[in-house]
Amino acid sequence: LGQYQSSVNYFLESLNSEGETEEVSRPAERSELLNEMAYSHLRLGDRKSAKTTSEKALNLAYESNSKETLMNSYRVISDIYKELGIFKKSLEYYQLHTYIKDSLYNARRLQEEEILKNQTVVETMEQEMKNLLVEREKNELTLKQYELESETQSQAIALLHSENEFQQLLLRKNTIEKENELSRQKQ
Repeated sequence: LGQYQSSVNYFLESLNSEGETEEVSRPAERSELLNEMAYSHLRLGDRKSAKTTSEKALNLAYESNSKETLMNSYRVISDIYKELGIFKKSLEYYQLHTYIKDSLYNARRLQEEEILKNQTVVETMEQEMKNLLVEREKNELTLKQYELESETQSQAIALLHSENEFQQLLLRKNTIEKENELSRQKQ
């Protein structure tokens, strides 16, 4: 019980110093502190303070527009009504708590599915990009191969021309030598 009394004192101190810390001045954070304080009152057996504190927490939760804070507030109030023996009210608040809890879960699940879907799209696009790069490299290599083959053929043609010119020079040399020999023989 001393532990819960210390908690109540701590929460009161936090709430009283709201101007000093930005976190506590926001409705959602104040509501969460009040919810914790309401639980501490409940554990101390002070059901009236627990109920009053939880109602303040609920009002701040409405003000904050935070579904998670509202869900927590509904749960605290449900537990308080259960302790008070007002089971119908407890069930009503528990159902509200469960409804928000389920909707938050579904929203998170949809978000996760969307993230997975986006990741799949990104991975597919990355794979397509990789495939395009591989295809581009393949085309560049094929082009280089054609260029090398073309250069090799050009060199082969140039070599054939050179050989042809050499053969023509040899033929002319032989012709000149024969003419010179014939001309010497005639003399």
